[in-house]
Amino acid sequence: MVALNQARAWTRGERAILQPMQRATPWIFSVLAGVALALAMPGPGLWPLALVFPGLLLEVVERDQGRWRPLLFGWFAGTVHWVVAARKA
Repeated sequence: MVALNQARAWTRGERAILQPMQRATPWIFSVLAGVALALAMPGPGLWPLALVFPGLLLEVVERDQGRWRPLLFGWFAGTVHWVVAARKA
């Protein structure tokens, strides 16, 4: 019985951690997509990261079933790209 209660407590703890992470994952992927595209530009010259950008952004769009949130994530990735690229110049 004690082991069962510990297992239930562990499951509640996992849910407490995983739910905020599931909400944050699209934002993290959007930031990574923007940074990847900024670093793929001619200045740093890490051109293989240009292949990572669409994969990250498409993953964000695929995960979210809403109508406007994928647009918001794309806009956010573009804004992150612009900020990182402007800092490099």
